[in-house]
Amino acid sequence: MRRTRRKRRATIYSWLRKRISPIDYGLKCRNRLTGEVSPVHCNRNEQVLDAFQDGRWLSRLTNAKLDRHFSGEETYYFAGNGSFEAEESLILIDIDCHATGTLAGAIAFAEFIRTHHFRNLYFEISTNGNGVHAYVRLKKWRTSAGLVNEYLKDRLQPHLRRLLAETGFEVENVEVKATCPLMTWGQGKGELLTYRSGQLAKLPREWNRFNELKRTTVLKLSDLRQLPIDGPDRSRPVRAGDRTDCNGRSTIAAESIDGRHFPAKELKELSGRYLRVATSLLQGRTLPTSGRSVVRAEDLAVFLMLLKFFSGNMNADGSLPMARFRSMWNALFESRDVSRSFDPKRFAAMRNLVSDLGLLEWEDQRYTPGALGSKGQSCCWHASDALMALLEENAKKPMKKEEKTEREEGGTSLRGTQFLINRSCRFAEAIRPVLTIDLSRQTYHPDQMTALVGVYAAA
Repeated sequence: MRRTRRKRRATIYSWLRKRISPIDYGLKCRNRLTGEVSPVHCNRNEQVLDAFQDGRWLSRLTNAKLDRHFSGEETYYFAGNGSFEAEESLILIDIDCHATGTLAGAIAFAEFIRTHHFRNLYFEISTNGNGVHAYVRLKKWRTSAGLVNEYLKDRLQPHLRRLLAETGFEVENVEVKATCPLMTWGQGKGELLTYRSGQLAKLPREWNRFNELKRTTVLKLSDLRQLPIDGPDRSRPVRAGDRTDCNGRSTIAAESIDGRHFPAKELKELSGRYLRVATSLLQGRTLPTSGRSVVRAEDLAVFLMLLKFFSGNMNADGSLPMARFRSMWNALFESRDVSRSFDPKRFAAMRNLVSDLGLLEWEDQRYTPGALGSKGQSCCWHASDALMALLEENAKKPMKKEEKTEREEGGTSLRGTQFLINRSCRFAEAIRPVLTIDLSRQTYHPDQMTALVGVYAAA
């Protein structure tokens, strides 16, 4: 008789590890110089990259550390599980009452959203007693970390803030935390090209309520995709495809479902005007990068479409960080609108090419990394008027009969486009981003200075 193996009972340790990042976690520390208490990543970005390159082990969140967290001896933080194969990721809804609001108001708001929106929502009173921490399970299997982060920050967080504004509970703010770390992999096995840690969130403290935590609200990405967007959230720019009603409130365009941010008509031009201009700029060749990858005309077409959109929807300070390109490019890749995911080396090569042709306008080529616990500063650049006009001219230029024939046969016509390229391009002095680090900004903790050495070495 065959014996059936008894299924092992899940412990809070194993349950949490399946839903949080295995390498991105933090510890609350007090800055010996400033006296401020804040969470610090136990594995910094540079350490993670070095560890993958050298085959070394990284610090892990052990059972002993979790026990110290549950007992209140220490306070540990977690980031979401961004693994492509992970079924779920744990996220935190942080209901704050630091400067304004009351604890009673935070509890009332948590109970309201549990009753009307998030069934079985599990929440705890924060350790300092001035807020509530609610935890939600997000089903995200086979979804990239970038797209998960975007849905959390661009859809779930604005939705919760609208609910708070509509109900009027005595709460200062509500924020969604525990985003996933972002990792870009190379061609080789285990080759990590870039790494950026996620946003930390405090781990659940009340281990004796584990059964309640397991039964907390379970959300799917499709649930987040269907959330109403009554107005643009301050944390994200208005996107292509967004529409406004008679009251000026933003609504999602029909073409923007399934994670898409561009209408179908614009996406169709990736094989039309954008590809024509890209092929002309590359002169029918591929562009080498600083790595083993190369830039094809299809890659440059995507770059031009995003550049045109971002130039018309600039950040308030005029900056255009690579993170905006990465996030939206990968969203297009996840929606299967483009065939290749974002690659930082290809991005740099394409930006440099367009800049050398005089088709970029640089307001400020300096950038400051934000890896030391402070917000960095990105370069300020955008498409030149000549490039914007070039893309518009290609859109309005009527297609001749022979061009239509070539497109139907699978080719890309360059008739008339090369003339526009030659007329618009003016070869300029090579402009590249310049790394700047201002040591006078603040006083750093000795541990933070270790990370600073790596930034200077890279420069």
